[in-house]
Amino acid sequence: MANAVKLVFPNACHRLCTWHIAKNAGKRIGSYLGNPEFKKQFNHCLHGCTTEIEFQVSWDDLISRYNVGDNTWLTKLYSLKEKWCPAFSRDIFSAKIRSTQRSESTNNVFHQISTNIMELIEFVHHYEKKIEEMRLAELEDDYRCKNGAPRPKVWSKMLRSAAKVFDTNNITSLPTQYVLKRWTKEAKKGIVVSNDTGGGTSENSKSARVLRLSELMHEGNNVYDIASLTSSGTKIVKDLLTEAMKRLEKDKDTLHVSLMQYKKEHSVRIEDMFGTNFD
Repeated sequence: MANAVKLVFPNACHRLCTWHIAKNAGKRIGSYLGNPEFKKQFNHCLHGCTTEIEFQVSWDDLISRYNVGDNTWLTKLYSLKEKWCPAFSRDIFSAKIRSTQRSESTNNVFHQISTNIMELIEFVHHYEKKIEEMRLAELEDDYRCKNGAPRPKVWSKMLRSAAKVFDTNNITSLPTQYVLKRWTKEAKKGIVVSNDTGGGTSENSKSARVLRLSELMHEGNNVYDIASLTSSGTKIVKDLLTEAMKRLEKDKDTLHVSLMQYKKEHSVRIEDMFGTNFD
């Protein structure tokens, strides 16, 4: 996956999930973690170091004090330190997200409600019940987010100093160009997609279609999720989808592209189908 990230997302900062590292540590160095002092220092290296020098000193002390220099897992972990130690990514904004929290928490929930002897129909019932609880919790979180304000947590001297640099210059709000949509209350309303397809080649056209499809599916899933809560909501969406299909069938651009796609996939002449020259 690391090699793929370099190719597909060359400007991305690829990080390792610290939750997985901590979980694997229990399997690989569990005997050492039984020592409270070792565990405390290991966790400090994993989560607490703020500078590269601090990390290096703490790590070297850990290795020498507990004589674990020949542990292959720790050696491998150290070689990847730039991908998990916070000291090496202080110039990368990540909102302090250091694990695949959403997927792991979801996996954990469904592992709790399922067993290897559970029948499929029983699992489906548990699944639907848990999904309903999770959706309700998300709606409540959305409501609190939209109708409340976060409490500022200024804890570092650097932040206090910056807040005072701003006051002196009578800057009372953060310019909007520095606030990305994905960190705002409006993050769920649509997604950010790139319009840079680099030309009209076949591959670029496919990429553009994938982006449009992704955006539509994201918007659609949000609508379907809310509409499915009630019969009236479901009817509203179904009626609108029917109307949308009628409008698409009348849209010349959409009709033309869909017919060209059919022609390409089935190797037939559109003229033979309709007796009309669509070119």
